Amino acid sequence: MQIPSIEKLETGIEKFDEALDGGIPKNHQVLITGTAGTMKSSLAFQIAYANVLKNKTAMYLTLEQSADSILRQMELMKFDLGKIRKNSNDKKVNKEFSSGGKGKGMLTILDIGLFRTEGKSNNNVSNWISEIKKLVKQYSGSGMADIVILDSLTALFHLGKIKDEREELFQLFKWLKGLDTTSLIINEMQQGATSYSNYGVESYLVDGVIHLSSKERKFNMNRELNIVKMRYVDHATNVFVLKFTNGKFLIAPRKMQEE
Repeated sequence: MQIPSIEKLETGIEKFDEALDGGIPKNHQVLITGTAGTMKSSLAFQIAYANVLKNKTAMYLTLEQSADSILRQMELMKFDLGKIRKNSNDKKVNKEFSSGGKGKGMLTILDIGLFRTEGKSNNNVSNWISEIKKLVKQYSGSGMADIVILDSLTALFHLGKIKDEREELFQLFKWLKGLDTTSLIINEMQQGATSYSNYGVESYLVDGVIHLSSKERKFNMNRELNIVKMRYVDHATNVFVLKFTNGKFLIAPRKMQEE
């Protein structure tokens, strides 16, 4: 019996795709987790950008940065935003950043923080999640995006009161799974944490975990990446050095002398 091949989304980072045996399986839920400053959001943006260039669609849900701030940051990092079509629920962003690009690919950045300025702010995480679901439905159009990024899970669960953290997480992940999309969920770990999740269940609910860290090696601070798990993928298990040079992410195996 021949095992059917799994369709995968390439990250656009050559050695990373090799480490993933071709990329992230379609419709996987992947937790991108790490402490502050380890480029979690930038890595997620890179994956979305690479796929939009290939005529796929991506939806970026941001709770921490404004849509304007994200696009300006990515321009400074030398992402060529003129190559891709863009859309946002922030009308000012749509005016300042012309759509650009051609083809079917589209990056939609949904600024959840606008709920506050529009008077939709509330003190209950369940209500925030309901508003996010409505916005996703509104902007999904004729079909759900190929990639949905939630930035970040940590920010979402700090917006207000939570009755039952684990139940809220279970229902959120169930909803994301039901979207029939590849979802990248960013999680901010506390300094010194030994768990990849803040509530003890996130890493079990997802299909994949990519861990980013910052370590001192030979008096230098290195950003490092390792694939903790990725279901249905014979992925690399070693630790990689993560670099961003001239507008491109690069990964390379950590050398023994860097220990």
